[in-house]
Amino acid sequence: MVLLDEVTGRYWQLNGTATLILRPLPGGAPALMATAAARLLVTLKPHRIRRVLSLVRREAVPATVEQALTARRAVVAVSARCAGEGGLQRSVATALL
Repeated sequence: MVLLDEVTGRYWQLNGTATLILRPLPGGAPALMATAAARLLVTLKPHRIRRVLSLVRREAVPATVEQALTARRAVVAVSARCAGEGGLQRSVATALL
């Protein structure tokens, strides 16, 4: 199994353990990474979260309703916290994804 870095266009060969972890995840690695980043971001003060999200969204096109729902489902699938009461983390992870 390989993983594409969409920013650089490079491919990464995954080892057996990574393949076992990522294959069953509906959102795969991007959802997992967005959830991990969101976990760190939600510890910041609100104005800093806003600043980070503003920087991230530069030059991004708005998501369709279907894309937003797909991103939310992927985040909820990889994180028990986001599936439960982690509303802020879920929202930030969905926005990042």
